[in-house]
Amino acid sequence: MYLLKTLRELVDQPTDKLLAARYDKFRRMGRFLESDAPGPEPSNDRSTESTS
Repeated sequence: MYLLKTLRELVDQPTDKLLAARYDKFRRMGRFLESDAPGPEPSNDRSTESTS
């Protein structure tokens, strides 16, 4: 059982090491959101909105 094996491996890890790995993971995920490239300009064109 993969899940049980993985959980047993995690239990053996020190908490500070698990936390550091978790913080690193989220820091890596956030890097692409903080690029220097400008994003598309928001459009104020309401012609695409549906009118009900």
